Formats: sequence, structure tokens, C-alpha cells
Amino acid sequence: MNRILKLSSFFMFFSAQGILVAQAQAESLKDFETTLIQKYYQSSCSSRNECDQYNEKISNAIETKIKKDPTSFTYAFPQLTEKNMLKIHYSPDRKIKFYTMDISGGGTMRDSEPYRVFRRDFYLS
Repeated sequence: MNRILKLSSFFMFFSAQGILVAQAQAESLKDFETTLIQKYYQSSCSSRNECDQYNEKISNAIETKIKKDPTSFTYAFPQLTEKNMLKIHYSPDRKIKFYTMDISGGGTMRDSEPYRVFRRDFYLS
């Protein structure tokens, strides 16, 4: 009986540790999102080149983050989507997540940067 309790507490310790690690990664995604908005979000730009430059930097930062952090598949990036810095769509079976970032500065002609993340293989294209 004593051995069962020791094993049980051993597994509970590692389960709790796994939960804390997952929570820390989720918080880091939230912090990443907040930092990105503080650094690059502008309601208007003085020139098209300035807007293009910021949008390209935002796109590159998001791409790097989703490549490195597999928990980003389940994170909705609510602040970035609210500010229209990122659009997210899923396939009907929720195995593919589509990220779309507007990298153009304005006007009627838009240029977007699409990324696809597959849940099973975690492949970014």
C-alpha cells in the first residue's frame, strides 16, 4: 500500500509539473502577442513604405514564433486578431490551421502572407 502511494505521488508530481510548463508556454504566447502589439501596432502610418515595413516585421515575428512553439496551434492570438494584424481559420476537422497576415500598407490592392500548420506533423508551409 505504501509503495502505491509513493508511485501515485510521484506521478502526481510530474503531472503537475507538466501542467505548469504548459501554462508557462501559454503565458509566453500571450506575452509575445502583447509585446508585438506594443512594438508595431499603429492605427495609421505616415507612408506606405512605413506600413509595409511594420507589417513585414510582424509577419516575420509571428512566423518565427509558430515555427518554434508547438502550443501555438491551440492558441487563438486574440489580441492580434482583434487588431486585424492576423487572421486565423481552421479546416473543418481542425487538423489544419491557416494564418493570414496582411503585409501591404494600404490602398485597394492587398498582399497577404499565408501559412498553414498541420496538427499531426506540425509542418509550416
